[in-house]
Amino acid sequence: MQCQTLSSDPERETRIRSVLERSGRRPPSPPPATARPAEPAPSAVTVSTPSSAPSAKEENAAGTLPTFLDVYGEDYEADPRLTEIPDDDDKTESEAKMGSMTDLSSAGNTLSADKEAATAATVKQEEQMDTDDIKIKQEMAEDATKGEGIGNGLKKSESFTGSVKCESLTADGSREREAADDLPAPEVDDVVSKLDPSLADKYRHLADSRFKQEFLANLIGNQDRDWDNLSYDPQRDGLQRVSAIDAELLEQSGRPGPLDEFRHSLPAHQQRAQILELVRHHQVVVISGETGCGKTTQVVQYLLEEAAAAGRGSLCHVVCTQPRRISAVTVAERVARERGVTVSSTGGGQVGYAIRLDHRQPRPQGSILFCTTGVLLQRMQTEPTLARVSHLVIDEVHERDTLSDFLVTIVKGILPTRPDLKLILMSATINSAEFSAYFNNCPMAHIPGRAFPVEAFYLEDVLQMTGFQFFPGGGSQGGGRPRWSQRQENAERTAEFRQLIDPYVSQLASAPPAVRPYSDQVLRSLSVPESEQFEPDLFVATVRHVCLREQPQEGAVLVFLSGWDEIGKVHKAIKEDTVLGDGSRYLILPLHSMMPTIEQREVFERPPPGQRKIIIATNIAETSITIDDVVFVVDGGKVKMKNVDKNRNVGCMTLKPEWVSKANSRQRRGRAGRVQPGKCYHLYSRAREAALADYPVPEILRTRLEELCLQIKILRLGAVAPFLQRAMDQPTAVAVKLSLDMLRQLRALDPDEHLTPLGFHLARLPMDPQTGKMLIMAALFSCVDPVLTVASCLSFKEPFVIPLGSERQADAARERLSEGLYSDHMTMVNAFNQWTNARDRRAFARQNFLSGSTLEMIRGMRQQFLEQLNKLRFVAGTDARHPSLNVNSDNLAVVRAVISSGLYPNVIYARPSKHRTIFYSPEGRVSLHPKSVLSRAPSLPGHWLVYKLKIKSSSVTVHDCSLVSPYQLLLFGERLDLLEPEQDNQQPLIAADPFVRFKCPGRLPSSCRACDWSWKRVMTGDHNIRIPFQSLRSELDAIIGHRLSDPGQTDWQRPSHERDVLRLIAELVTSDDIPPAKGSPWCEAFRRRQHGSHDSDGEGKSWRDESGAAERREDRRSGEERAWRNADRPPARDARSWRDDRGSWRDGARGGDWR
Repeated sequence: MQCQTLSSDPERETRIRSVLERSGRRPPSPPPATARPAEPAPSAVTVSTPSSAPSAKEENAAGTLPTFLDVYGEDYEADPRLTEIPDDDDKTESEAKMGSMTDLSSAGNTLSADKEAATAATVKQEEQMDTDDIKIKQEMAEDATKGEGIGNGLKKSESFTGSVKCESLTADGSREREAADDLPAPEVDDVVSKLDPSLADKYRHLADSRFKQEFLANLIGNQDRDWDNLSYDPQRDGLQRVSAIDAELLEQSGRPGPLDEFRHSLPAHQQRAQILELVRHHQVVVISGETGCGKTTQVVQYLLEEAAAAGRGSLCHVVCTQPRRISAVTVAERVARERGVTVSSTGGGQVGYAIRLDHRQPRPQGSILFCTTGVLLQRMQTEPTLARVSHLVIDEVHERDTLSDFLVTIVKGILPTRPDLKLILMSATINSAEFSAYFNNCPMAHIPGRAFPVEAFYLEDVLQMTGFQFFPGGGSQGGGRPRWSQRQENAERTAEFRQLIDPYVSQLASAPPAVRPYSDQVLRSLSVPESEQFEPDLFVATVRHVCLREQPQEGAVLVFLSGWDEIGKVHKAIKEDTVLGDGSRYLILPLHSMMPTIEQREVFERPPPGQRKIIIATNIAETSITIDDVVFVVDGGKVKMKNVDKNRNVGCMTLKPEWVSKANSRQRRGRAGRVQPGKCYHLYSRAREAALADYPVPEILRTRLEELCLQIKILRLGAVAPFLQRAMDQPTAVAVKLSLDMLRQLRALDPDEHLTPLGFHLARLPMDPQTGKMLIMAALFSCVDPVLTVASCLSFKEPFVIPLGSERQADAARERLSEGLYSDHMTMVNAFNQWTNARDRRAFARQNFLSGSTLEMIRGMRQQFLEQLNKLRFVAGTDARHPSLNVNSDNLAVVRAVISSGLYPNVIYARPSKHRTIFYSPEGRVSLHPKSVLSRAPSLPGHWLVYKLKIKSSSVTVHDCSLVSPYQLLLFGERLDLLEPEQDNQQPLIAADPFVRFKCPGRLPSSCRACDWSWKRVMTGDHNIRIPFQSLRSELDAIIGHRLSDPGQTDWQRPSHERDVLRLIAELVTSDDIPPAKGSPWCEAFRRRQHGSHDSDGEGKSWRDESGAAERREDRRSGEERAWRNADRPPARDARSWRDDRGSWRDGARGGDWR
């Protein structure tokens, strides 16, 4: 860890002295200028070696971190509020003291007494603690000498440390002390003894609690790989007969349903007997069917109806998973209507659903439940064998999303334990063979569709029909096509194109002219590489041909494009066309998730007679929605898919247009045959179609795996890589390693891939681990309300919309909502808060280009996330705006720090140049996405930004970011380290990681560079005070560790060491905060905070007001510190690598390690 230098500030010195005195760490008198740090006592034995104790500098070089005594020194002055602990007659003196201290830590209680009693007991306390320290170290040395290992002795030291450093000191100390003294000394926990020795030593000190039981059970489960040793007893665990339910369902099966006529008309009804026969005789069945065949709504009913007719309906509980929330709800309501029942708001009926933010659970027996895949995985944490499920139906498995593939892998493992569980996999496309092979060639059934025939045309046909031409090097006849920017990529694509198209064109040209299907002009256009590039004019020519020459003259035209940019260009080109631009005859409707909801609804409505809809959409129109009146489809053949960029890091995703698969192409073509025979125009050649992949790349092979890794751990599936080798498609070793490394950086996993307490909590939160960590830190620092909004937006999507033609107005509205805070995340917070407080929310959303439906979803997600924090006991209530949860919510510096703690290590550096600001990531240059409010700022008042999403398309862009200060990164980053310069005339560097580094003004004294820099060296009387960042960071880590293992809401009113440390950190990050832009409504609040003055009262009142500190003068920082803040990031050659010289922080013992 590193220390950080601050300029002299008498008022800050007074406040720090006050904090130290209140916590018992009173600074000594200033030593003489020539005085050196006191040498350790001869009797003090460290745990590094059995024979000798390395110096603090040697320890730092080895990569280890200071223990409690290293940090505070042998002459540590105990907290005067900790009074003497009485001896126990049944123990030796050393055992009694050690046991009492451990009891105190286990009980999670803290001790305090009034000042007079504390003063009287201070001397005796210090003598007693010094005796304890020496005995502990002697025992540790004896253990090492006997070959018993260092762990036991170290754990005693950690137990001693935890009770003093991590516990909150209460005002009611006497009563709590008496209760703690009465507790028996803890014995070795039977659960802990089942762990590997290294884990047992690491977590033996945890206080007995529900968290400890659950956390240790998870560690043991992963250690023993519980999923390989599952047990299931049908009589004990399974469904039991309920005669009343049997009779009810039997009576219902004998009478006709309200929609039986419609159900019998579906193609699935013709396959009913075959499907039930296969399910009856096989444990796994794969069913494929075209869209509209009825498989989703009918198969689940067939299963329940068969059991009901046999008089055992109560032994049937069907669970059907859906990849999307809207599907689970709408299908459940449709099935309930067909069965003549309702989805009861109170639950308990035959049919129900369970999704995020909403659930209407059916009764546990004789019922059907539709749920999202994530909800079922949550259920499996407590019901790993799905003991009370008779049939599991996994729908839409052809989509190959990560969670569905994960679920399929898990269920395959539990089938041997559950021979009575029936598994039905349902797919919309005919790729059943792949799933059948995965389940040992299980039987398959296919349900034919009832779509109308669709005639397909390809690029060569379109060129022949429209007369459109491409020209080598210059695009089409319309001109204006930009060249490919990357020459190497251009050459590779051209070579691949030539290999594909030249044989095909030669084959077409070899036909006799009389029977040749295409003209020479078409063949020439087909043979140039530009024919496979995006060309808006080609789409316009195709749509014009459909509208003027094709029959019928009615029916909507659906155009598939790859993304928002292409939609905008085609929309503009159609609007400018002399024929299609006639608004009375043609209604042009873009369809994209960034469009306002009210405009999206128009695509489902039929236009008035004489007007034709032209819908311009992305792949959202393939399967997610159905537009009934579509007769013509124009397929661009491209789709943008997110992929992990393994050449950079797991935090960067690629988003480039890619060719669709043959399965996607069939889905798009099928959209034209829903209501009548249709036509589809594929704007790629038949040669290209032959080269398309059969199916899309499974999501598990192209996405980040952090959430999946945590799911594997929370479900006790053992090591990540071996488990993923069981999947249908295994992720690469590189992708798995990158995800595991990211989780280690977040401290969710330890070096041996075990869940840490933080990782255990993150795995139970319904969000990605970075966002989850942000929420936990928000609970600790009491800024819950704004961070809930940020977390919801990052987990779902931002609320902004951009109507075509109103881009500038939308950008201006976003700029207004940013309020000059240089933060996209705070812009989201401002938008949500102002929408919530608006009298007319709909009008406010419309005026500010916000999506009302998205904001409603964000509001619901905020409440769900808060309830999850309450369930994990990090907060005490479920009112997001309660003052006790928002003590620091109006302190933008603290909110920024909490956001940076979650988004770290996603950090970029801004270097100003003459004309613009250049941004760098550890992998190279990046740019800000145009939608970011920071992209339009003429200059930035800082150099460091944190972000959530980085996308690589034609260039690498950051989509959302916030400007943060050095203190916020150093205190909330990965770690701290001091990089010693190679030459004497160079400045030392303070670093959070190899990329996040800062210059320190002047050469720091050796006491500051060493790892034993302690609180007692803060007040030296020197005019250039050096704030002990190492100790402060160690204190913060200790508090976080305590809160993770013993969750509880931070009490900012009751005096405690924890509160004092958190307040000091809040003041430090506030003193270094990013100033708002000129004219921002936050300028006055920023000025008051920099002066230490607040007008607020009550819970949110500044603690600096409570301490009675006078207002500080503006800009107290010295020129030396100002230069430190504004200095450019030094190049790597300025210092030796901190990893090379000091070793990895994961290799050594770490005082206060909260992992």
